[in-house]
Amino acid sequence: MSLQLPLIRPRSGKVPGFTQTIKALGGIPAIMFRAIEFGTSQNRLFFELLSEKEKPRPHLREMIVRDQAKRFLERNDFQVEDEALGVGDEPLAALLVRCGPVQTRVLKASDGTVPGCGDSMRRRHFYNQAPSQYRNSKGLITQTKLNLVLLWDFDKNFNLAGLWLTCPMRAGQNSADVLLHWNEPLIHPASEVQHPKPDEARQTAEDELEDLLKDETAEPEEGAKQA
Repeated sequence: MSLQLPLIRPRSGKVPGFTQTIKALGGIPAIMFRAIEFGTSQNRLFFELLSEKEKPRPHLREMIVRDQAKRFLERNDFQVEDEALGVGDEPLAALLVRCGPVQTRVLKASDGTVPGCGDSMRRRHFYNQAPSQYRNSKGLITQTKLNLVLLWDFDKNFNLAGLWLTCPMRAGQNSADVLLHWNEPLIHPASEVQHPKPDEARQTAEDELEDLLKDETAEPEEGAKQA
């Protein structure tokens, strides 16, 4: 039997739906696409030029993508943290990106399937929607209100296959044990007419997310589903 923590749902059992969340995030998903695409391009460059076209090795290729995506986001004034992890054979690092009251964990996943937690208590707490403290735009220490997971994967040529945005409900040791509020693919930003400026997009998203996650404006949660 897989180990699971008690379910902690954000905002007294209610979460915003995918459509609401995407609307509030505004230009942030497009920036995340650009960041992770930059990471995959740097991964190809490393192996094509420095490793004489050697096939990218597991773990190292994921670490390059994460490192370069983090650098891209930091250059655009995003708050990004590294987290040490030990989940099966996964690389021992993850990215945590904060935007106002929402924190997003960036994870490598196979075709949008949410990874299990294994023995990682940090991941368990995160999937169970446990809040953490952050400093808001007014300089006040407050708590996050929603945990999201941004999933990415390679295609067969080690380009970026796509991104999926997920709202976890309950942790599970294996992927099949993880319960989700929703899990949806993100549209590639090439389909958008304009690319948002990172600083403007981040501030707009922070304001929209703060408003969306006010308790008095909460909408009923969408039906939960199992990964």
